[in-house]
Amino acid sequence: MKHERISRELDLGLKKHTIDGVEKISEHLDVHPISVLVASYLRDQPEMTVQTLLKRIKSDLDSNSDSNSDG
Repeated sequence: MKHERISRELDLGLKKHTIDGVEKISEHLDVHPISVLVASYLRDQPEMTVQTLLKRIKSDLDSNSDSNSDG
């Protein structure tokens, strides 16, 4: 799976990455920076699926969007 390849790439470097570091990794792998973050999170949360995580992210962003439109 592609997220496993991304996780291996993260394992080759430092455990903590800056946003710039994540962007460089994503450019090297030809993936979106968010994909790098998702792969990292999935590596640390093996019970989580990509679909479940993306559903959660969508819900978070939709809730935030609703809050911003109230003002």
